[in-house]
Amino acid sequence: MDHAGAEYMGELFLGDAAFCSEIYKVLVRHCSKTIQDIGDIDLSDYAVGYSPHPAEQKDVAPDTIH
Repeated sequence: MDHAGAEYMGELFLGDAAFCSEIYKVLVRHCSKTIQDIGDIDLSDYAVGYSPHPAEQKDVAPDTIH
């Protein structure tokens, strides 16, 4: 990210490889967007079966993730 002439970088750690792959694809499609635009992305379709608590995650077949 560029802001006021400086470059910034962030990290996102995801424990699920399939979910990580899907989020990567979404972020790449929005690479040139503003932080506001990226923050406004509706990720509800990607959260099927996902819980921030691993014990609560549901098994979801990869073909159900868009």
